[in-house]
Amino acid sequence: MRFVTKNYILRRALRSVMKSTMRSGLRFGSVAAVGLLMSSSVSAQLRTGRETDREFYQPEPTAISASSQAPSREKTKARKSTADAKLQADEAVVQASSVSAKNIASSKHSRVEQAGCKNCQAGVPHSHQAIPIAESDEADLVYESVEEAGEFDMDFAEPQRMRRTRRSTSSACDPCGEPCGLDGVAYPLGFIGQLLRRSHFKIEAATFWPEGQNLPALVTTNRNRPFSTTVDPGASNDPTRTALFGGGDVLQDSVQGMRGEFGTFFGPDSDSGVLLRFFDVGNNALSYNSVPGTEPLVTRPFTLEPGSVPSTIVVNAPLDLPNFPNSIQGSLDATISSELYGGDILFRHMVARDGLGRLEFLAGYQTARLAEDLRIASRSVNGTTTFELEDHFQTTSRFNGLALGLSGAIQDRCWNLSGMVKLGLGNMETFVGIDGSQRTTDVDVAESNNGLLARATNRGSYTNDTFVISPEVNVSLGYRITRRLDATLGYTYLGLPKVARVADQLDPTLASNPSVPLAGPARPSFELLESNFSLHSLSYGLQFRF
Repeated sequence: MRFVTKNYILRRALRSVMKSTMRSGLRFGSVAAVGLLMSSSVSAQLRTGRETDREFYQPEPTAISASSQAPSREKTKARKSTADAKLQADEAVVQASSVSAKNIASSKHSRVEQAGCKNCQAGVPHSHQAIPIAESDEADLVYESVEEAGEFDMDFAEPQRMRRTRRSTSSACDPCGEPCGLDGVAYPLGFIGQLLRRSHFKIEAATFWPEGQNLPALVTTNRNRPFSTTVDPGASNDPTRTALFGGGDVLQDSVQGMRGEFGTFFGPDSDSGVLLRFFDVGNNALSYNSVPGTEPLVTRPFTLEPGSVPSTIVVNAPLDLPNFPNSIQGSLDATISSELYGGDILFRHMVARDGLGRLEFLAGYQTARLAEDLRIASRSVNGTTTFELEDHFQTTSRFNGLALGLSGAIQDRCWNLSGMVKLGLGNMETFVGIDGSQRTTDVDVAESNNGLLARATNRGSYTNDTFVISPEVNVSLGYRITRRLDATLGYTYLGLPKVARVADQLDPTLASNPSVPLAGPARPSFELLESNFSLHSLSYGLQFRF
């Protein structure tokens, strides 16, 4: 290329010289000749400089001693031998997984998968297949260097050996869509973390409908009769007498409460677990409070003896009545309340499980407590005399026993239906407490432990124990809002046989013998009366799965 360029330049120069000589004469020819000589000299110098630079920048071979080169080569050989061993181990794993590619999962892999799989926790049957690396898609494979990290290798010319591993991806398991657990699943909280991953927690608001009880008329009035009549306002032939407290079924209205449940599974196959349940009906109460002027007449009825004409104690009477020359100003407070709560701790074991649902056997401990209270307190002022009277009745029924039952669930896409049938076998312990008091203030103060319906003839504490069978039925419908959250709606029936209701512990005829000292029949009398109690509830809330 340089030779061709040089000849071309010379030819152009000669041609220009000849033209210059012919046109301008000798003077211009001499100038052209001088320019030609200078260009040739510059071209030669440039060519010589480029060759000199190439020789100057050529690196000289570095002399490396064998003693300094040996450690580096030994380290490189050691790393290569370690990498070869790891690569051979990986190839053996690949070959072993290729042999077991016929949907045969190892026991260790199955245990780890079941430990982290929500299908196993929920009891939904599905398969855990070990996917061999040899049959994996190339998109799921990543390549990692087998060289040891932490050393700086200067041998850049030699390519590093690579090994092929499977990418960490979550496989969707129908129907829950949760990733199955892989080898090396870590639980931050240890054993507690494993339990939480297989647990659920449900909290529900509930509307309860308890069975009512018949309460006799304990407070009455006469709103329409003229009070100047000689007819006893408390007589049974008075058609206008109205019950202000009692006189029918009470405490049968709905009341708001709550329910809760916590369940978990344990074991390698998640076929056993624990279920904790509780409910609280809350306080269901009915009360009547009178102050002077609210009712024209407030009385407390009773009978001196069975079959006799009913009598009354006047609490408030703004007008004069026969045998009462002065008006009576008084107040009365009457309250009846009921409180019920309970729960159970159940061991659960998987009896059957398939693609549609599961069936569990339940066994454990069950408890329930029903407490009721009745209190009537009145205070009357007649001239200079103040008369205070109070009756107090309370009952407690506590059940403790063994619980046996079955629980099942069916799931279809986002909907799930679960149910439970359970029997409680155990002891019903009942307690009845009766107490009364009386206080009269005039010139002197007289006090007594006798009320109107709670007197020395029935006052005291009474207990009884009876073997009972308590049934329970529960049905719950759930809808999956998110992957871990369900909305629930359920119905529950609970039966508690042979409980002591507070209204049943009164003397049926409200008989009372207020004579002191006692003269005549010993009334009121006490006889423990037991009845069957039923509780219906409709619950609605949320269930969270860890």
